[in-house]
Amino acid sequence: MEPRDEYIQRLTSLIEIQSQLLTEFINRGGNGSGNGQGNAPPDSCGERFRRLRPPAFDGQSSDPTHAKEWIRKIENMFDYAQMEEAQKVPCAVFHLEKDASFWWESVKLTANTGGMTWGQFKTAFYDKYFSRTVKINKMSEFTQLRQTESVADYIRQFESLSRFASHLVDKEENKVYQFVQGLKLEIYKGVRTAGIDDMP
Repeated sequence: MEPRDEYIQRLTSLIEIQSQLLTEFINRGGNGSGNGQGNAPPDSCGERFRRLRPPAFDGQSSDPTHAKEWIRKIENMFDYAQMEEAQKVPCAVFHLEKDASFWWESVKLTANTGGMTWGQFKTAFYDKYFSRTVKINKMSEFTQLRQTESVADYIRQFESLSRFASHLVDKEENKVYQFVQGLKLEIYKGVRTAGIDDMP
């Protein structure tokens, strides 16, 4: 083999190796440890969870429904990543920031968090950021909800608030009943006259 050909072959091999290393680096998330939550194996549930880019919660919003929404998003990601029960709390608290992070530090001082289950974490979290009073107020908003604008706007409000009164919409007929009761009078009459009973 000519010296020039050997040089080109070695250079090509070097470029291929660098390309493989760069690809592995990107797949790990661009850092040496592979993830921000420990050295999880590439296909572990913890690594799959990290790749979903979970949202942070700082506990500074004046709207308590943000806490409820954060839990909903985190749990959806847990399901997608097939997260093991023992990993849920450590992965979730990793994404607490600012005031929420200080709250968690205070919890650790007064409770044994080492074996805390996800259910126990949610109870403590809701006690702090989504109290029983807030739940009752949101449930009341739902039961008193009435259409004032378009049907599309009413549907959006209905779906948003119904999650706070799941026991009232646990069956399709119950959900339809609650929905129809809040429609504008002229639309309500039309629905009843037409005998429509399969609305969302």
